[in-house]
Amino acid sequence: MKKALPVFVLLVAAGLIYLFTHLGGTLKTLVETAGSQALRTSVTLGSADVSLSDKKASLNGLAIANPKGYDGSALTAKTISVALQAINGKTAVIEEILIDGATVTYAIGPGGSNLQELQKNIRPASAKSASGSGEGGGYKLAIKRIRIVNAQLAPASGRAAQKVTLPEIVLKNIGSEKNPASPAIVASMVMSRILAVSSGAALHAGLGTDAGAKLLEKAKTAPQGVLKGLMGE
Repeated sequence: MKKALPVFVLLVAAGLIYLFTHLGGTLKTLVETAGSQALRTSVTLGSADVSLSDKKASLNGLAIANPKGYDGSALTAKTISVALQAINGKTAVIEEILIDGATVTYAIGPGGSNLQELQKNIRPASAKSASGSGEGGGYKLAIKRIRIVNAQLAPASGRAAQKVTLPEIVLKNIGSEKNPASPAIVASMVMSRILAVSSGAALHAGLGTDAGAKLLEKAKTAPQGVLKGLMGE
């Protein structure tokens, strides 16, 4: 029995080492899988670093591809900072997610714009599906706040050289510990808000279309509405 104890301790230590060294890879896979499912386009992440001791995570090199018919990326973000509060089983309770300096690309196409096409692709964040377990490998999220700051709208090549600064975007209380949200639902809610704000900014800058105006009107009735600061509302 005494000999078995050190072996058990070594096994536990090895398991913890494996957990800490593979959390980043797990998070990277989770973001890419859930994001691609929610947006129905390719979502890639350069790397993910997790520190449970500091209760922090960093996502680096996020890129969301444009929908079919458009080249390049619709959104890129160099760094996303995550402040963890706790991890309870497969539920991560997150104090804040900060996306600083994202770039949204706006391109006009035959049927409207790339942002409109992405909006059409997004799965609706219904109350029934908000805690669905089939997406993201069963992992769930309870997020107190998401902030998107210093974001810019960059017109596609040939439209204009000047970038448009987007207002700060804030989403609160997505999921809870009792009723956590799936990663795919979180992705769809965040992107819906970003696309609504970006479409409004494009219209203000004279880059929009009649179809874009209709999209903005639709976005105003979406869950949580359009952000304060958008078009002075």
